[in-house]
Amino acid sequence: MKENYTILAASHISGVPTESIRAWERRYKALTPQRLQNGRRSYSTEDIEKLSLLNKLTHEGHSIGQIASLSTKNLKNLYQKHSPQRHPLAEDLIKHLHDFDMEKISEIIEESKLTLETRSFVLDFAAPILSEVGILVENEKMTIAQEHIISSILRSHFGTLLQISANLKPQKRFIFTTPEGDFHEFGILLCAALCLSRRIGIHYLGPNLPAHELIMATKMLSPKAIILSVARLPKDLQKVDIPTYLKEVRTHTSASIPIFVGGDGYRPRSSADKGIQFLPTLAEFDKMLENFTK
Repeated sequence: MKENYTILAASHISGVPTESIRAWERRYKALTPQRLQNGRRSYSTEDIEKLSLLNKLTHEGHSIGQIASLSTKNLKNLYQKHSPQRHPLAEDLIKHLHDFDMEKISEIIEESKLTLETRSFVLDFAAPILSEVGILVENEKMTIAQEHIISSILRSHFGTLLQISANLKPQKRFIFTTPEGDFHEFGILLCAALCLSRRIGIHYLGPNLPAHELIMATKMLSPKAIILSVARLPKDLQKVDIPTYLKEVRTHTSASIPIFVGGDGYRPRSSADKGIQFLPTLAEFDKMLENFTK
């Protein structure tokens, strides 16, 4: 049975605000959703896939007017082509990942970690590889098991990077976590490593943190900022309502402590998310850090 979604559901899943969906349809003919008997729009899974791709590409700087008419296939190709460029060492890593050679993969990551500045290791090596592997899995050119292999090895290497923070005595420290029920920690791992590259200390609380625990930790640790990564989860796996979670944290922590949120599972809703700053990409997070340290 073909699934159909309301515009609100399409917005939530794709990350595109409802007003933008309507504007893209009206101005650029990006989509032509079906109309129900009551006149309301009805979106297919294919429509939502296209909206998600348009959302990612516009965040990367593409003009909606230039890409709205492209097919989903062409949008996928464009997204893959203009994703962060692969580091030379990544060529060998992907090859060894196809061969399930975990020892070689770990050696390449260790070499990259030693030869690259931390910021370059994150932005030019680790993040593009994770993005590429995700695309390969989505296109069934790599298995979920292989994705788990690279995730596990990278996580262990990031663990050693984060230990550096214990030797720093910075004036500024950020808290990093994900909401309760969200075990996807690579977003906060990458962001935490970027903080270290700018000598900003970290309080790494790991994933899956209830709101009241985050509030308590914030009061005890007095960070300069709270960093949250929110993954897009299936409805049956969502343990908390993200806007409610964010509102609770914002209400019970000092307004002088900014809250930065990124990830596919959150999109700002104007006044409903007052006091929450959305950073859709790792590059924008890095830019925020640059401004923060001035």
